[in-house]
Amino acid sequence: MKKLSLFIITPIVLVVLAVVALLVFVDPNQFKPMLVEQAKKQTNLDLTIEGDIGWQFFPSIGFSLGKTTLSNPEGFSAPNMLKVDQVGLDISVLPLLDKELRVGNVTLIGAEFYMETHADGSSNLDALTGSQQAADESVTTESTTETSTETASTDAPAEPWTISLEGANIENAFLEIKDDQAKLYTKLENVNLQVANFEFDQWTPVSFSFSGVNNQQKFSISGKANAITNAEFTDYQVKDIEVGGSFSQPDFDLTSFELKVDEFKLGAWANISLLAKGNAAGNEFDLTSTVRAQLEKDLATFGIEDLALETPLKGKDLDIETVRLAMSSFRFGESGGFQLAVIGNAAGMESNVTMMGSLLVDEAISKVNINGFDVKGQVAGDALPQNPINLDINSNIEFDLTKNKLSLILNKLAANDLQFDGTTSVVLADIPKVRFKLHSPNINVDEWTGADSTQPEVAEKEASVSSSKTSQAAQEPDLSVLKTVDVAGSITIDKMQASNAKMQNAFADIAIKDGVFNLRSLKARLYKGSINAKAVVNAKQPVASYDIDAAVQNVKVGPLLVDVADNNTLEGTGNIDIDLKGKSLIPDELKKHLAGTIQVKFADGAINGINVAQIIRTNYAKFKGEEVPKETEAKKTDFSAMNAVVKLNKGVATLSGVSVQSPLLRIKASGDANYLKETMDILAKTSVVGSLEGQGGKDIDDLSDLTIPLRIQGSWANPKVSLDLAALQQQELERNKKKLEEKAKKETERGLKKLLGDKASDEDTKKITDSLLKKLF
Repeated sequence: MKKLSLFIITPIVLVVLAVVALLVFVDPNQFKPMLVEQAKKQTNLDLTIEGDIGWQFFPSIGFSLGKTTLSNPEGFSAPNMLKVDQVGLDISVLPLLDKELRVGNVTLIGAEFYMETHADGSSNLDALTGSQQAADESVTTESTTETSTETASTDAPAEPWTISLEGANIENAFLEIKDDQAKLYTKLENVNLQVANFEFDQWTPVSFSFSGVNNQQKFSISGKANAITNAEFTDYQVKDIEVGGSFSQPDFDLTSFELKVDEFKLGAWANISLLAKGNAAGNEFDLTSTVRAQLEKDLATFGIEDLALETPLKGKDLDIETVRLAMSSFRFGESGGFQLAVIGNAAGMESNVTMMGSLLVDEAISKVNINGFDVKGQVAGDALPQNPINLDINSNIEFDLTKNKLSLILNKLAANDLQFDGTTSVVLADIPKVRFKLHSPNINVDEWTGADSTQPEVAEKEASVSSSKTSQAAQEPDLSVLKTVDVAGSITIDKMQASNAKMQNAFADIAIKDGVFNLRSLKARLYKGSINAKAVVNAKQPVASYDIDAAVQNVKVGPLLVDVADNNTLEGTGNIDIDLKGKSLIPDELKKHLAGTIQVKFADGAINGINVAQIIRTNYAKFKGEEVPKETEAKKTDFSAMNAVVKLNKGVATLSGVSVQSPLLRIKASGDANYLKETMDILAKTSVVGSLEGQGGKDIDDLSDLTIPLRIQGSWANPKVSLDLAALQQQELERNKKKLEEKAKKETERGLKKLLGDKASDEDTKKITDSLLKKLF
């Protein structure tokens, strides 16, 4: 028995003695030259080991390595590919017999690793991967053969190993990745990792920290947690997660953040909180957020519940008291309610607006639906057309991600008394494609422009100031936006008021494409008549051009002028045809380049402020040296028809074909009106066709064969109407000459008859008499 024991113990003792002798008498540092030589042979790189190499075999297998570097291939910026100050690892021997892998402290201090890729795709890692390819193929073949043999001879699965780690310590590590081909630069520095007492099914504390850059991004992260996993690595959890740090990039600076997760496990809900402070696009934020989140075991399905996010926003033109977002739940393929509130001041406008709805994203992430999207609240500010504006919007929104198409069903859009409903769709592309069909029961443009509330003198003063500013720095409006959209649609308005003009059943068909605004159709009822118009604004060139065609039919002109201009100068039923063209949208330049024709036909009306009959009586009495009759009649000239053709060209409106017909008068006029200077010079020729005897006046029917010339001159605001005395005097002379000639002829004929008797009727005698009379007159 003793011999058997001695037979067994002796080899073990010899092995132990050999190991001890190896540790005592063999210096591992003598292998440095061999390691350096093999590194040069395999990779053509220089390996330098400055520190000592140390190993141990019992009671644990391990090694330690001092300062070591591996050089970079030629042509790369960093001198070394790898540099390490200290590496240490040990594994307990005896537990290996029981399939227990007990790793002691793993130490890695001052490790630096440099990865670099040139623009042509070559990398400093090619020296490592290329030299190993042939060897790896050989090893793979042998390994495959051995594995096949072992697999064939193994009938039962191997017992699982148990693994434990006393600790891992990575200190001050550094990683640099420079990729010129992908235009990428990443640097991690001050990388630290501590793992303590790792064992399967036991909680292990982990802490880490690092900082670095990624192109223009800078970050600094640190954190800690407790982790656990089973031997099969099929069940793992992390709890008490705390991560904090900072992050910055152009226009965004996250000065600090703190993320906490109570426990993370696949398929289970986790409570998450986030605190973050920073600056985004010049606006400061201080964000607080909580949420419950769940990630399923397939790592693709997730859900959130009870999301609450709130932050103020402070900036140069921004003072938002709070932005608050709440979401009851979210999961692909399921609807979840959300609410967003914004309270504060932005660009001088106070807002208190709440948006809510139900969000649905399908499982394929191809469509996003917001059903019952409600917007309610108030916006206030002096810059608004109405102050305040109360909003009430209800709509359904669908966004098709595959087609980049946004569809909007507008159930209600109310801003104070302004309301819309209809449908809209937008296809997102380089040039967005917008289609719409809208309806409004009532639009009062004046309420939004302030036209109905501005006092006349104030409005005139503001217009004068605006005109002055425009003339000082006149610029064409920027219509470049017309080149960036493709818009088409229609709008129907039951009632509409603009510049105090009232319309009903208005319909507009609009299109915008390739820098051209096209009002394809505008129809409306107004003042018992109608308007039908179309217009084109072409903004392809720096100075826009336009073309307008409009037809106004059977409109009651009197009420229209009273409402629009507070002017009752004209009454009657009007028909107006407009055909205008021009360029420039600067008011003064527009007038200079405006050209076209306006044809006017009025019926059964009157010109208020001018009593042509009274003017004729008064001036005729002055002309005759008679007593001027008193003005007892209203200043009004009735007419049964009035027609005019106005041609516009370079700031001058030329009147032709102007005719006015009334029971008493026939008026024809011609002349020019300068709409740049707002002056006129018009000659109206009036013919008397009836009695001009006025109330208490004197009958002057002897003017029935006389045309009275009236000249209208001066400014539009205060025109002067006068009798053209020179023309009238010339007419009077011609008429008196004719009367005197007729009287002389009769007296001559009577005298000749008494003198010559029957010979006075002789043709030769008449010819001689007529010749003498003509020479006389």
